[in-house]
Amino acid sequence: MPVSSSEEEKQNIIAKWEEVFKVGSSMTSKEAIQENNLGKEGNFEYCHTKQNVDVYALKTEHSTIVRGDIVVEGAKAEEFLAHFGSVDLAEKVKFDSTTKRIEIVEQWTDESDGSAWRVQYFVISVGALVSDRDFLYVLRIFKKDNITYFLTTSIDGLYTPPSTFQPQNKAVRGTNLFVCQRYETLENGDLHISYANQVSPNGWIPISIVNANIYPVPLSLAKIADSLKKKTKVPSNSPSLKK
Repeated sequence: MPVSSSEEEKQNIIAKWEEVFKVGSSMTSKEAIQENNLGKEGNFEYCHTKQNVDVYALKTEHSTIVRGDIVVEGAKAEEFLAHFGSVDLAEKVKFDSTTKRIEIVEQWTDESDGSAWRVQYFVISVGALVSDRDFLYVLRIFKKDNITYFLTTSIDGLYTPPSTFQPQNKAVRGTNLFVCQRYETLENGDLHISYANQVSPNGWIPISIVNANIYPVPLSLAKIADSLKKKTKVPSNSPSLKK
């Protein structure tokens, strides 16, 4: 039997997510920030360490990939995913004041492993005299080889929202190339989190505003840890330890 258009959309969305996961998992891997590669062409460059978050950047032809790494003592991945997977606006604003709207448009369950797929809509304010940016993307959280991953990517052109869905008036559609979080529980029970994202805001926007919005993104990890009353420290491979 031929698949319905909605089933075809799901298959296309899943196929794209799986391709993007290859990129996201690579960008959050330990190998991506090996000391002997940092600063070399095509590799991450160490920027700074703030609130025990090591921040790295990799400039590409599309936009800049920003990555943050932190270790949270005695934490569980689920404690952080409760925030990142939430669509409670008040919860989001508490850690990111630029958030204006977030909602689930559609969701379904993966029959192979029971994980949830979500289509979500997200709107942020990026600065005075600049249009809001909105994003339509797919989100999935799952475990692989004892590592928990959270990954989202835009699905414009692959998905048609229901007729009842109304996008934000006058918002410019941004492109979420990927947002990937990697959660690894260390042997001592601490949690190492790597958070990489690459977003293209599209439309007119000063580069200074872009940078002001993307570089602080990984610092949300420290804010959430603080709200959980968890102590943090830099990872053992932190460039800050070698200064």
